[in-house]
Amino acid sequence: MRLQQEPLVLAALLQVLAALPETLQSRQVLWYTFDRREAVKSGLLTSNSTTLVVAAALCSQNPHLIMLSCDVLAGLCELGSAPIGLEVQTGALQVMAGALMSSVTCQKAADALAALAASCKGCIVAGVKWQLLQLVAQQLQQTVFPALTAQHESTVTRRVSYTSTGSSTSQLTTPPGAAAATSEPIAFVQVVGSQSGVNAEAAFAKMLGAVSSALLTPVLQGAEVPSDLMDSLLQQLLLGIGSEDDNVAMVCVHFWQEEYGAQVQVGQC
Repeated sequence: MRLQQEPLVLAALLQVLAALPETLQSRQVLWYTFDRREAVKSGLLTSNSTTLVVAAALCSQNPHLIMLSCDVLAGLCELGSAPIGLEVQTGALQVMAGALMSSVTCQKAADALAALAASCKGCIVAGVKWQLLQLVAQQLQQTVFPALTAQHESTVTRRVSYTSTGSSTSQLTTPPGAAAATSEPIAFVQVVGSQSGVNAEAAFAKMLGAVSSALLTPVLQGAEVPSDLMDSLLQQLLLGIGSEDDNVAMVCVHFWQEEYGAQVQVGQC
């Protein structure tokens, strides 16, 4: 895409797009008529051009552009929905999911994915929002969770090898206790926290809660989701309660108290 060859132009466009949602919601900004405010809002959400700009920024894999595009998506979702056509931008969403693995982009990517999932809550199965939600969920299962698992196992192996006596022997054989460690459930929020810091850990937990909340009602109604995905998400939100950071723990507690309980009761009615 030509925009990818003009990073400065792309960055400028993204900064404007990121500022527009807040401007549209501010009552201190005069739009002269209510219709003009609504027209700009509608243009942002229903124009394929918005999606193409964001997708170009993500696919550039430039960390600065990725963070700006995440700001744009989070802001647009605050207006009510993701921009049209994002549900077919598989490559762009894959880059965003991969951005969770970088300490530079993790928090922004988690915030954007959480906003996308929240904008899909209550969606109609087989609709456009359901398609987007499924794509986000698939990226977590296929890209994010395996990468975090591999990172955790690599960290465990290095630690055991470091503390073992006789480093040459430990490199040739399975380190004592390594198999037991990797067989235990891995708290992905803690892996993210150790890599990217507490703020990113809290954003990641919020993202897990948003995706789980959006998926929960369709699942209770019999909708099909990737195999074992819902179980994995709920397990992670249980493990997150044990986080050493109170903010992270409370994000997970809030999901169980407010989101899970309420939706399960509705599903049983």
